[in-house]
Amino acid sequence: MKKKILAPVLFFAMNSVFAGPLYLVNNGTDNVYTVNVNNVSGTLLGNAGINVVFGGLGFAADGTLFGYTTSTNSLYQVNTTNGNWSLVGASGTTAGDTFDINPVTNKGYVTSFTGLHEINLSTAQTTSVAPNASFFPASAFAADGTYYTLSGTALSTLDISTGISSLIGSTGIGETITNLAFNPDDGFLYSVGLSSATLWKINPLNASATSLGVISGIETGGQYTMGTFQVAASAVPEPASMALMGLGLVGLALSRRRQTV
Repeated sequence: MKKKILAPVLFFAMNSVFAGPLYLVNNGTDNVYTVNVNNVSGTLLGNAGINVVFGGLGFAADGTLFGYTTSTNSLYQVNTTNGNWSLVGASGTTAGDTFDINPVTNKGYVTSFTGLHEINLSTAQTTSVAPNASFFPASAFAADGTYYTLSGTALSTLDISTGISSLIGSTGIGETITNLAFNPDDGFLYSVGLSSATLWKINPLNASATSLGVISGIETGGQYTMGTFQVAASAVPEPASMALMGLGLVGLALSRRRQTV
């Protein structure tokens, strides 16, 4: 009678892909907050330490948070513990009413009435890539590199190589919005009312928007002009998991060989 040998069970430890909090800046007080979009509550990290006006926030692939502001037309690193901004350098351009980092290419972009510019995250120097791109006061890259822009109530996508916009639809939001962030957890866009501190959830497929209410724990008034989600690294097998997988496959092969003897 042949003894049945059970193949080993394989366990895989994967790095999860998830979004952390929404980082948000008030340019009236220069305060930096994190926002939990699930319970619509905010936490003060601290003060930027500089005069923050319009611009934007973006996380690089290594987890560094960058911020750009038109008050100095410069790029900064943002401390995610205390909210302080440290100068990287001046951009050499007047562009910069929005700032985002493409998660696919890890390249930064700023835009204004002078079109779309690529910005070097190490030196802050900019290169014009689409000078004819229409102005928009809010934008965000999706996880797949799709670039969403919001101008008034008009939600569009923008081709960063040509500067051509494609309208998705109207959000119907009856207040001014100058920030936009993509949440990879649910695939929706989020924004905060410029002065109301109301959190909005926007469907990127049809531009329909839902008010989630005023964010508790943050100040009203001032101007909320910058927002981005902290995103974890992509899911990849850890070295230990890959070794276990290899051992498991060897054991599986041996067990099948024994069963045929």
